[in-house]
Amino acid sequence: MEEQVNIGDQNTQQSWQNPDNQPVQIQEKPKVNYLVIGITILLCLIVFGFGGYFLGKRITGDSRNLGGGLNQPTPDSSPTTQTQPSPTQSATYTSPSPANLIWKTESVQIKKETAVSGSENINLFIQMPSDWALKTVSKASNPNNLIKNCADYVVTNADSTVKLTISPVCTGWSAEYSSWPQSAVIIKEEKNVGIDEHTAYTVRYLDNATSQYKYVEGEKGTSNKIMDAILITYNSSNGNFLPTRVMLDYSGTNSETVLEITDKIITSLKAQ
Repeated sequence: MEEQVNIGDQNTQQSWQNPDNQPVQIQEKPKVNYLVIGITILLCLIVFGFGGYFLGKRITGDSRNLGGGLNQPTPDSSPTTQTQPSPTQSATYTSPSPANLIWKTESVQIKKETAVSGSENINLFIQMPSDWALKTVSKASNPNNLIKNCADYVVTNADSTVKLTISPVCTGWSAEYSSWPQSAVIIKEEKNVGIDEHTAYTVRYLDNATSQYKYVEGEKGTSNKIMDAILITYNSSNGNFLPTRVMLDYSGTNSETVLEITDKIITSLKAQ
């Protein structure tokens, strides 16, 4: 007799075959709703995308309001530069006065005699820092000299690194001209000077041949020349002046400050 197998008894047979005699239950895998997941991801991308866009706009706007954090100049804070006045400017320019200095005024008397003006006693006033000194160094006399007490007036600082020599021309003088030096610095500009009402420029330049700074008067425009002296007017109504040569010897290391001081000394020279 053949043994019949009842298909409906498979669970029973599987239970018999389990060594622990525990029934084995087979669970179906849950179905994944991919459509819902896709929609959720898409919504997240849209939300974060718009959030990032508006956040970026906010940061950009704040950066513009605060200068971008890059210290970029705004139209109202563009850097300015200072330039030395050109000879065509109408304003009178003089060298700035050095700060934190106490100044004093020294005077010397110059005895001048000419056939035209006769005998004259001219007072030359020299301003300088209070701790600087003035020394008169007499020069050999000559009967033909226009200045009878010919001398150099030497200004020195406290540590003797500065020697500024002011030398009125004692003999007859005729201007000697040379080309405008590349190192020339205009320290004073004065319009309507003399009978011809010219513009006078007081100039400082470094003479490479002597390693001295020299102060002279210059002309700009048609000639671009300098002469060999400065002209100190003492009788403007008659156009009288003292041609004076000025040399600066400096052996220190702070030339910028020293030149500011000596520029001020030269631009303040007066005679009467």
